[in-house]
Amino acid sequence: MRPSLCIAVLLSASACAKNDAPTASLSASASARAKSAPATASAVVTAEAKPSPQALLQRPRSQDELGTTHARIFMGNLRGSVAAAKEGWEKDKPAATAALLYATPLSTAAKISGDLEQFGEALRVVEAALKKEPEHEKLLLLQAELLSSLHRFDKAATVATKLHARAPSDATRVLLADVAWNRGDYETAIKEVRAIATEKPSLFSQVRLAQLELSLGNLQAAKDAFARAETLYRDVSPVPIAWLNVQRGLMGLHTGQWEDAEGFYREAVTRMPDYPMAVEHLAEVEALLGKREEAVRRYKGVVEATDNPELIGALAGLLAEFGQKEEAERQVVHAKKRFGDLLKRYPEAMAGHAADFFLNEGDDKKQALSLLERNFKLRPNAEARAALAHAKLENGDLKGAAKLADEALATPVKKAEIYWIGARIRLAEGRAEDAKSLESKAKALNPKIEQLEGPLATPGEAK
Repeated sequence: MRPSLCIAVLLSASACAKNDAPTASLSASASARAKSAPATASAVVTAEAKPSPQALLQRPRSQDELGTTHARIFMGNLRGSVAAAKEGWEKDKPAATAALLYATPLSTAAKISGDLEQFGEALRVVEAALKKEPEHEKLLLLQAELLSSLHRFDKAATVATKLHARAPSDATRVLLADVAWNRGDYETAIKEVRAIATEKPSLFSQVRLAQLELSLGNLQAAKDAFARAETLYRDVSPVPIAWLNVQRGLMGLHTGQWEDAEGFYREAVTRMPDYPMAVEHLAEVEALLGKREEAVRRYKGVVEATDNPELIGALAGLLAEFGQKEEAERQVVHAKKRFGDLLKRYPEAMAGHAADFFLNEGDDKKQALSLLERNFKLRPNAEARAALAHAKLENGDLKGAAKLADEALATPVKKAEIYWIGARIRLAEGRAEDAKSLESKAKALNPKIEQLEGPLATPGEAK
């Protein structure tokens, strides 16, 4: 299960800019208009010539349809803000105002680039200022958001809980819901995400709702929430719309709708050409659709720009499929070095990503197991359980794998990848009928799951 490049946790909007806007039930009102409209010949012609409002909401809108600031202008302004604020911080540290002026745009840049060093620098600035003003609410909120983005969930929860008790806010509610999800406290997370989406409808609350519904196997509800999210955007920053398109692309990727996913990813790249998460996912789906030359070229570009080891590993895998073994191996060596460097400084954020690499291109199952055990301690939820179960199976611990799979399958989370791992373990146990049932559940959610996750069983796993 290759994880997303996005640093944000599953239900988190804390790793993206925030925007609140009035609600709008576009699909419902459009449906009502459609029912009351007379079925004249001219209406039929118009309907054939123009897609319905509902259909328009199921595909990405272009810059002409949903205008935002040009990416080059936006990124130039952002870099300028970071540079100027850094100078101010160096002059006035550890003043709270200087810290916020620097850490806030730096955090935004980190959310776009996925650069852990930028997240780390922003956190160091905030924590330096907090030593002087330990009760500063804006600093505490930014500290909690940065800790969550770096997957330091226990510390994030401590800060957010303290802050929420003193000054309750939508932002602290979101953070605590994120932490609850990652800890496997689904009752709290599900209740809060749905409540926030109803009480405070915005692009971000609807995306969190869509991600939740997708994780619970409610695919139509997820699609509706994603479509509704776009109608609530009232800002001009291109980042939230590009991010939204990536999230919608991820849904297409993990439900077998790869052409739809490509459309959303491509629009995200068009809107934000230097957004690594969008570029990487477009390359991923291009490879799945057989556009391998385009995928390799795109991966090479984003690897050069980011030096991200997860993307280096993905490039290595694609090159190996192309028969470019020597170049693939060189990329694997480079990825191992980069993962090693980042794991020393940001072990919480990198554990899951590095483990996937070591289970695949990195070819070190013991290292993957160790990393996923660490990841599980940080976030004992269904996804972490399933990933650790897979690693235990690969390392010959069938009993441990089966226990974790049972626990993951007992949660409310209904994901094709979890069912697939469960089926693989059932086969290894010799429980063919149970494996068949889980395989059917996986394919009901994603008919192309085998192309993403590989064969259900290897000869050594199946009895």
